[in-house]
Amino acid sequence: MSSNASSTAPPFYLWLLLDGCRYHCTACEQVFKSRASISEHAVDAHGMQWEAFLRRYPDTRIRTEWVQCEEEGCGMRVPKDREEMRLHLVDRHSGMPLEEYYDKHVAKANDENGERFSIIIAGVEVLEG
Repeated sequence: MSSNASSTAPPFYLWLLLDGCRYHCTACEQVFKSRASISEHAVDAHGMQWEAFLRRYPDTRIRTEWVQCEEEGCGMRVPKDREEMRLHLVDRHSGMPLEEYYDKHVAKANDENGERFSIIIAGVEVLEG
């Protein structure tokens, strides 16, 4: 983790585990916590690439939590899923790595506000402090 990360912020790898979406495989009824997991499942269990799987089973996301991108001038709502955020950063912010986004916005917010991590994640209140 970079030197600007707060001691109150969790390690970067824990932040990545906090996906707020759930995905449902309508082909076999399994539920997944991330887009990456269901994408791998589509290939491994059903022999379908993600794009083909989505065409056949378009309603895979059954729960969505949203975060607002904190990059200057953006403010776009993004599903709270590491793959969705990674794709947003690639498309809109010149491929900024997730770890850089974390250091810049999540850990920095903890430094400035002294708030618990559960309150600040990509600028969205999750719990009351």
